[in-house]
Amino acid sequence: MQIPNLNGLRAFDAAARHLNFRLAAEELLVTQGAVAQQIRKLEQDLGTPLFHRAPRGVRLTQAGARLHPNVTQAMVLLHQGLVELQESRTVTLSVPPSFATKWLLPHLPGLAQRHPDLTLNIRAEERVVDLDSGLADLAVRLGPRPAGDLESLELAPLRLVAVAQPDRFEKASALDQLTATPLIQDGHRDWQRVFSAAGLSHDGPLLQVNQTGLAMDAAAQGQGVALIPALYLDAALNPPPLEILWSPALAADQAFHLVWSSRRERDEMRQVRDWLVERAPR
Repeated sequence: MQIPNLNGLRAFDAAARHLNFRLAAEELLVTQGAVAQQIRKLEQDLGTPLFHRAPRGVRLTQAGARLHPNVTQAMVLLHQGLVELQESRTVTLSVPPSFATKWLLPHLPGLAQRHPDLTLNIRAEERVVDLDSGLADLAVRLGPRPAGDLESLELAPLRLVAVAQPDRFEKASALDQLTATPLIQDGHRDWQRVFSAAGLSHDGPLLQVNQTGLAMDAAAQGQGVALIPALYLDAALNPPPLEILWSPALAADQAFHLVWSSRRERDEMRQVRDWLVERAPR
């Protein structure tokens, strides 16, 4: 037996629930005549009437009453399958807020061009999300290589640079030339770490903010010198109004790492992962 046309089954389901062709047409956003025509075609295909027509409405025949629960169940299953398919093309990516605003978002048009049917759900958060819980599919983490049973790869090494508004402060060849310079420190406290490692102290003004993106914005306004990841000065993007004054030695054990759980891996995750790896500077 040939499976009837889906539009006819949808029209039958709506009409059987409302017992009214006009209300079924309003639900389906078609004309009442279209509903009647689709049901007549369905009855012809099945070789049996499904409705008793009367001047004041319709009622199901015995065959229609037997068919309706199965058609309703099929429609529900079809809807669930389509929803699940749509959700499967969504990838949730957890990233630090400054990584999101200063690097990821400007690059996103490239991902949309490559995978126009994929939805990327970005969670900008400082906390380390549990990837096995399903709260995120992928995560970008800044620091040492993640330990444990998660899969990970290095997106980009952490190279810090001291930046300021162009021509606002003198360039420095060594850290001791910045001991009296106004500095801007974010939540990573990298200025504190590099001064301590060099056995120096900073005696100038200090502005403390909680995010690297805020430190960059304050530096661009001339409020001081910020110590930020060079990744955020991506040459592929529109150059930000910042000038590099100095750079400490590379922290060998620090990097931007992409992390995921192999137990939850999907094709969509691999597509986002491959795109991130391709876009990140090596």
